[in-house]
Amino acid sequence: MNFFHRGRPPTVSSPQYSHHSLNFRQWSALLISACVLPATIAATVLILSLYYQGRESIEAATLHAARALMLAIDNELSRVEGVAFALATSPSLASGDLTSFAKQASSLPRYGPGTNLVLWDKNGHQLLNTVAHDATAARAFQLPDAVRQVFETGRPTISDLYTGPVTGRRLISVDVPVSPDGQVKYVLSSQIFGEQLQEILARQNIPQTWVVGVLDSRGIVVARTRDPRRFVGTPGTTRIRARIAQTNEGIIPDRTLEGIPAVAIFSTSPTSHWTVVIGVHRSALDASLWRAIAWLAFGVLLLFASGLGMAKLIGTRIAASVHGLVAPAIALGEGRPVTLPTFRLREADEVGQAMLIASELLLRRTMERDAAARAEYELREAKQEVERSEAFLRGVFEESPDAVLLVATDGAVVRANSEAEHVFGHLHGPLTGLTIDNVLQPLSVHERSAREILAEEVAGRQRRERFTLLGRRADGKTFPADMMVSALSGKGHRLTIVTVRDVSDRERKEAALKESEHRFRSTFEHAPIGIATVSLEGKFIDCNRAVNEILGYDQDTLRGLDATELIHAEDLTLERTQCVRLLRDDDRVNQTALRFRHSDGHAVPVLMTRALLRDDQGQASHFIVQLQDISERKRTEQELVTLNERLELATRAGGIAVWDWNLVEEELVWDDHMYALYKVALPSPRVTSVATWAACVHPEDLERVEREGRQAIEQGGGFATNFRIVWPDGEIRQIRAHALVSRSPSGVALHMTGVNMDVTDATEKEAAITTALLEKETLLKELYHRVKNNLQMIMSLFNLQARTLPPGIARTALTEGASRVQAMALVHEKLYQSGKLSSIMLDTYVKDLCAQLGVTASASTRGIEFRIEVEPIQIGLDTAVPVGLLLNELISNSLKHAFPDDRKGHILVHIGTLDGDTVELRVSDDGVGFPDDVDRTSSRTLGLKLVAALSSQLGGGSYTRENRDGACVTVTFRADGSKSPQLSQDRRKDHVGQREH
Repeated sequence: MNFFHRGRPPTVSSPQYSHHSLNFRQWSALLISACVLPATIAATVLILSLYYQGRESIEAATLHAARALMLAIDNELSRVEGVAFALATSPSLASGDLTSFAKQASSLPRYGPGTNLVLWDKNGHQLLNTVAHDATAARAFQLPDAVRQVFETGRPTISDLYTGPVTGRRLISVDVPVSPDGQVKYVLSSQIFGEQLQEILARQNIPQTWVVGVLDSRGIVVARTRDPRRFVGTPGTTRIRARIAQTNEGIIPDRTLEGIPAVAIFSTSPTSHWTVVIGVHRSALDASLWRAIAWLAFGVLLLFASGLGMAKLIGTRIAASVHGLVAPAIALGEGRPVTLPTFRLREADEVGQAMLIASELLLRRTMERDAAARAEYELREAKQEVERSEAFLRGVFEESPDAVLLVATDGAVVRANSEAEHVFGHLHGPLTGLTIDNVLQPLSVHERSAREILAEEVAGRQRRERFTLLGRRADGKTFPADMMVSALSGKGHRLTIVTVRDVSDRERKEAALKESEHRFRSTFEHAPIGIATVSLEGKFIDCNRAVNEILGYDQDTLRGLDATELIHAEDLTLERTQCVRLLRDDDRVNQTALRFRHSDGHAVPVLMTRALLRDDQGQASHFIVQLQDISERKRTEQELVTLNERLELATRAGGIAVWDWNLVEEELVWDDHMYALYKVALPSPRVTSVATWAACVHPEDLERVEREGRQAIEQGGGFATNFRIVWPDGEIRQIRAHALVSRSPSGVALHMTGVNMDVTDATEKEAAITTALLEKETLLKELYHRVKNNLQMIMSLFNLQARTLPPGIARTALTEGASRVQAMALVHEKLYQSGKLSSIMLDTYVKDLCAQLGVTASASTRGIEFRIEVEPIQIGLDTAVPVGLLLNELISNSLKHAFPDDRKGHILVHIGTLDGDTVELRVSDDGVGFPDDVDRTSSRTLGLKLVAALSSQLGGGSYTRENRDGACVTVTFRADGSKSPQLSQDRRKDHVGQREH
């Protein structure tokens, strides 16, 4: 293309180049560097990311190893606990036959080296010690803390490391209660010495570069792979113990007990609260990672060098085309014809003419467009801010819980919210157009109108904040209302805000309170028994009519009269004693039979019940006294004496021996059948001493029976017991005894009257039945325990096999199978720990299952919390297993799918009764919810099939899933395991919609 300059050509100077300008090859090199540099930075970031991910993977694998070690130790302790539980249910222990129990314990195979059995009583005596035999039975030791805890709580414990009082060796113990009659009588301790724990660690194939230690709940070293003799019994490092107190699992930098820098990986058992700590030197963790990083860095450097070489080659070729533009540019400036050489770069042909024009136009248009866009954006933002402000004020006005009216100075209602229309009944017609006096009226003609009140408030002459008026609804009905007024000023107008609240409920409550007080006073006055309030000095404060009728005095006479002046002199001491007990808080309420002096002089037997009232500061205020005339009851007691004589004849006819013990004169009277029952000759006179009876009682039962008799005499009431007697010919018989203690009005024990019956035959039959039941119970506990151990072994095999597989379907299937087996094992563990052996409590089972699943899925680390709302429902084995598997599937599903991309949230497990025996089970989360295409993706999953099959097995009345701020699955079933009506067809289709596990 030729250009001709018209006129005189301008003077052209030689081109001036900057000393800092770069040629095209150099710019190309910078361009390539600018491309390679981000890649280099990305590669560096990738290298660091791979390093940290690799380190986290190695640390996670080490953490899994710590969990496996902790599981192995828990299994060992669980196995020892199961054997101890089986021994604790031995019939020999229940009957107190320690010799037979010692033989039984000795006949069991030893379940580990260094294991010792010790049987403790509450006084610190070792009734059995398989190491020291019977040499410690006569000595009393201080009870270990774990043994004392079992006596106090009745639940098994696993102790921390301590020194045995007999062996003098460091050991731990698994302590279980022995409760033959429902009360903890003994504690059976299965003591394990440190060698057994060392053997568990030795069997785990631990790498030589690891230092593994086991800490008890106090942080004391129980076992260790290196220098166990040196460090067992010493506390762990300060940092690891502080970290264990904060979380159950973790990885922290620390030093070993030898002072070597290392990384500490630990896992704490939720069952025994012991911790396995693995110490690994950081260099051992990072060696393989640094080798991979070095090779990757070498590759990045090689790539960078190759890019620079290519930049030099391409830049040389492009620079030739750019240099070809120099001569045409000078010719264009001088007005000479421009001859363009042949370019390899097409853009070089266009740069001379188009670059300057295009850049100038582009700059101008860009500036104009940016200015217009900025103005439009600012206008739109201002408009949106105004709309938000108006919406907020409108929402406050409309959503107010009270009726709100805007009233003009002339009293006209300008605007009203929806609550005002509801309160005043204008649902179909607006309030605007009415005056304030149309809807609010004064309580009486003497009161000011609403408009007058508004005028005074606006003028500033009124100081009250609330006014009570009558509101008038659209149908003409009125209601009491509170009105609050506030002035509002604006441009060109003046309004008043009137807030109205319907107080009908408050008026009704005040009327109900007055009615309640009237009803209480009426009840007090017309009560069928005497009720009175008495001061602390003993003077009557108030009394009802029944008190006047019992004592024969009118109310005016009794008020201010000292009550002690009306009590019989012989009963004054007892009455004062009872008052003192109330003042000292020995009794909350006490009751005493006293004699009061009637106004005509005769004595009235009265049953007086007293209670002490205190003020808000806890100071004694006055007594509340109830008086009941028991004259008729006294006459009835006399008639009962006669009836007792007739009853004596009946007992003799029934073969029941009767006796009476005069506690005042220490005389024991037997009837004829008592002498025949005890094979004792009839004395003359027929009065037997207590020593005669004691000589007939079996020596082993005498102390217990005498103690029970003394308790009945001291504490009141009667007693019932069994004991053995020995006939002169040596035959032993079982006796059942019942007795009652009779007392004087002052509470002194006078007589103990009772009966004896020979129950030898019945006792022998009962003992045989009890022995059979105990044997079956022991067998059932052992069966549950063995099933639980076998399931845990299967779960461990699944986990070990899963660790050998690469991530994928097979590994996931094994992990899910282990989780299901764990849910079933937990059911059997709860069964053998429960008292009934046929059912478990859902609340404790669900809490333990959620804790296990949370630890497995690292829920606490991921920020996922459980909310458990489970009623204490008892279910049988047939229902517990499918419920446990169903919960395992639903909770695992939420843990895996509901919270992707490090999302935090909550999982709610709700189990409660609906009506009768129907139970509702609901598992929901606040995660991402079910996907939209769930119907196409989840119809063949094993998790779905298990949920559907388990729901059908439970006889569920319903099975639904839905999205409610997350996923929600609900199943209903019957707690007794019976079948409910089958699912409807539409709910059967809902099975297909469940999420894929």
